[in-house]
Amino acid sequence: MQSILYKNDGDIIEVLKPETNYTNGYYMPEGFGFDIKNNTCIIHTINSFGFDFEKIFNSDKLVDAIDEYIKTYGDFNKVLFILNEIIVNDETEFIKFSKRIGKKCYYANFDMFSTKNKYQIFLPLSLYTQVDWLILHDYLNAKTFLENMNKEYSDLIKPYKYSFYSNHVSPTRIDIFNILKATNNLKNGMWSFNDSLVYYSGEKHNLNSFFKDNEGIIPFSFDRYSEKTIHLKHTYLPQFLCYFEIVAESYFFRDMKNLDENCPITEKLVKPIVSCLPFIVFGPKNLRSTLESIGMRFTSPLYGFYDITNDNSCREGYGHVTQQSIEKIEILHDTYFKYIDEYQNNSKIFIEYFINHKNKIKEFINSKIESIPVCQNFI
Repeated sequence: MQSILYKNDGDIIEVLKPETNYTNGYYMPEGFGFDIKNNTCIIHTINSFGFDFEKIFNSDKLVDAIDEYIKTYGDFNKVLFILNEIIVNDETEFIKFSKRIGKKCYYANFDMFSTKNKYQIFLPLSLYTQVDWLILHDYLNAKTFLENMNKEYSDLIKPYKYSFYSNHVSPTRIDIFNILKATNNLKNGMWSFNDSLVYYSGEKHNLNSFFKDNEGIIPFSFDRYSEKTIHLKHTYLPQFLCYFEIVAESYFFRDMKNLDENCPITEKLVKPIVSCLPFIVFGPKNLRSTLESIGMRFTSPLYGFYDITNDNSCREGYGHVTQQSIEKIEILHDTYFKYIDEYQNNSKIFIEYFINHKNKIKEFINSKIESIPVCQNFI
């Protein structure tokens, strides 16, 4: 798509050609930007700003690129920075840049909850590209079959208790792995544990000892990142073979400022939600209330929400993981099917929210600024 690349805090800034589809290591969801009526100039930010946005570096160079964009493709009325997994606590820089170029400036990131930001749009590319791929490849029809099959065979015990996927190492994931190993429950789950140290924080554990103690067990992976496809890291079918999933968000959430005022959402929750599976999640503090705000409900005791930035909350979550993983599979079976309508309804609500939200974003990108109200979350 015609757009501007902003890389390495502005050390590299260039106007991209229409056929280019390069952004943050993820593809933009289908239809985002490809049918732009030149009302929006999209700026893809790569390896910039850290976890928390503070300022636009090399702004003079970016202004020159915007001038070049206008000369090449014509004028536009608004700018949209694609920040993806970057939190913005202060919009002042965008307001100042907006006044400088005489255009409205907005930004898109993975924050689903923010009451104070006026120029933000919820667009986590890691999540949206996965859900988008599922919908475009007829998953909704397949999902109906899988749900019906799941209900019809409610008298059969599933082969596994849980699923747990760790694509890169973090202290939280090591703690969870150690619980599953200590309780002899690795054999009762569908788990994956890689040895990637991307985003790793060295707190709590001696990595050399951990890997030595688990030599021959780790790495064990079927969800490692693949350069061949950036949409799905593994098949979604395993979720229908177990009773709950354990989800741990990235440990770098602890390094974000004012996370109590935000709710970053990534692709990690897509698998259990769209496959009607309850989950124990170690994530942002506001996650449960944010998902409830779009209509999802969590009355099943197989759900659990724990603040990954709070040690006390994590310890409570580890207790939940321990209790639920050592539970007899027959008890998990009965509990799962008692609340199965809730899981299916949550899946339906989440996917409908995604579809409606995507359409609103497309409308915003392709329309004049005054045509729709803009807020961070199009509910």
